[in-house]
Amino acid sequence: MNRPNVSAMNDIEAIIRKMEDLRTTLGKLKDELQELPAKMGQEISDPAERLEAARYLYWMVPEVPSTVIGAGILGVNVYEMNRLLGPQRNQVQCEQCQSTIEFRSRSHLQSVVGEMRKYRKKGSVKYSEEGFTVLCDACQEALHEVWVREYEAECAERTARLEELAAMSYDEYLQTPEWLWNRQQHLELTNFRCQVCNKNRLLEVYHRSHRNRGQEGFSELIALCKKCHDLLQKESRLAKE
Repeated sequence: MNRPNVSAMNDIEAIIRKMEDLRTTLGKLKDELQELPAKMGQEISDPAERLEAARYLYWMVPEVPSTVIGAGILGVNVYEMNRLLGPQRNQVQCEQCQSTIEFRSRSHLQSVVGEMRKYRKKGSVKYSEEGFTVLCDACQEALHEVWVREYEAECAERTARLEELAAMSYDEYLQTPEWLWNRQQHLELTNFRCQVCNKNRLLEVYHRSHRNRGQEGFSELIALCKKCHDLLQKESRLAKE
């Protein structure tokens, strides 16, 4: 393989060398950046001022790693530093109660701000039914409780309906919306073909089992043409109606 002997190739290689030099420089700067919090801790003798310096770096200078701030300025690990710094409030407000959001950590702040930017860019909101994106912890908890109550109510309603379906006669059940929907879904899944002879004939859907009336699984139903139905019925391989 021959190297192209043209000026553009020379320019490409020159740019690559510059990029490698920049990566080396950037790595050295990052190393230097991680050493400076310890120097700051040595320059500030007052504990209260060191705490305030750590708080500023933690919340306002995300380029400095949390571990470096805690160890270099305060002499503690990240968990102890977070306890000492406490939560932070800024201009971000809960869109429901209008209170100022209390951020527990950098990651919490980055998550909220990131979601704000993402949904604003999309022109939508996170909680679509409620019309909100940013909520404080209290409003999130209240909203979650509403969802839990709604889910429990839906489950209770669904359970009552299944019990009602189970108590019906078979002929009554075949007229319900649940059966009509399940029947249509099964026909579509079988590509409107008999599951025995695979022919595209006039079909009907039959039960192999009545255990889950109203929420039958695929294996509990079978689509059959009349000829195959009569055969399976004769062999008692279908559920009794």
